[in-house]
Amino acid sequence: MSWRLLDFEGNAYEMYAALRAIVNEVVEQRSPNTVIFSHAKYVGLGTSSVNTINIEECKKIGIPVVQDTQLINYKGPSTMDGGPIWLPIVYRYEDTTYPSDCLIAVDWLIEVIINVCKHFGLEAERSRHRPRSNDIVVKTKKISGVSADKYGDSMIMGSSFLSDFDFKLADKILKIPRLRFMAKPHYTSKGWPHYTLEDQLMTLRKALGREVPPAEVKEVFIKVLERKFEMKLIKSGLTEREEEQFKELLPTFTSDQHNFGKNIGYYEAIKDRL
Repeated sequence: MSWRLLDFEGNAYEMYAALRAIVNEVVEQRSPNTVIFSHAKYVGLGTSSVNTINIEECKKIGIPVVQDTQLINYKGPSTMDGGPIWLPIVYRYEDTTYPSDCLIAVDWLIEVIINVCKHFGLEAERSRHRPRSNDIVVKTKKISGVSADKYGDSMIMGSSFLSDFDFKLADKILKIPRLRFMAKPHYTSKGWPHYTLEDQLMTLRKALGREVPPAEVKEVFIKVLERKFEMKLIKSGLTEREEEQFKELLPTFTSDQHNFGKNIGYYEAIKDRL
């Protein structure tokens, strides 16, 4: 069986509009099952309060703030600085051997991430900070997180894989409460909880002590995904119908009302000084 491989090079607003169009068409059986690779820079608001994001700094350095819960329910805030790989996967599960249960879909994607790490000589495992955690850790630090949601008769899975990460930039644009770090019982060798992002996160670059070209990481992902899902990935672009939907959806996905949602009042109050 063949699936589509899509390398997405647009900005975050375009990425989410394209993803919505792809999901709509996969659900209607007009588009093939699809794997997307993206390095788009953005800050995802998730279901968190806008107060956890330094909007002024984001505007200053030109990083989009997007609402990233339309298709996959991230509790975030999250940040993608161009170093991590964002990997959405959309497939129809009706009449196939692919999982139709979100928990099993998460298990499959976690296995993929663990095997990618294994390829690079790293011992990865599912985090033990809570039952059925969606986090994958290397040396007790998170290197990836996964999620899955149903959409019609289709499954949309997502993973962020930290091949690299700009911790200094993240510290500028995220305002994560100290209590949030304390909620996850990871501990340093000295015995106290991890209180910073750099304490909690692992990157492929840090684990290996060298920079890994994105193309190399992508090729490993392709091989592992093809083996797990028993399919062949064929590089392609958006279909004509997806392109049409993308153009229709983009104004919505770039609007402040859409991206800030319940926080629009706060944003409207401060945007004149941004």
